[in-house]
Amino acid sequence: MIQNGSTSFELLMRAMFCLMFGVMGAGTALADLGDQTEGIKAARRIFSVVEDSSKSSIDGMSTSGISPVTRAAGNIELKNVTFRYPSRPEVTVCQSYNLNIRAGEVVALGKKHI
Repeated sequence: MIQNGSTSFELLMRAMFCLMFGVMGAGTALADLGDQTEGIKAARRIFSVVEDSSKSSIDGMSTSGISPVTRAAGNIELKNVTFRYPSRPEVTVCQSYNLNIRAGEVVALGKKHI
């Protein structure tokens, strides 16, 4: 095309660079597509759990009922605990879980990610 005069070297190089940078940009955008899909799936699971929790007989925001007047004294021991939430009975949250908490000790429980 340069030889027969239908384009110039400058226009050919400009077109090649536009194509090259366009493909690089598209490749970068597509590389994140898997993460976006996983994020959408996670959001759907979260919204599903929130919707299912409204059907639960447990009201986590209720302040009615009897509350202890004094602090509990003594140790807490859990032996071989297996637990599933009522809203997702097919998912085992903990299985054969053991825990000892001494009096006055503060603990936090979380899910271990491997």
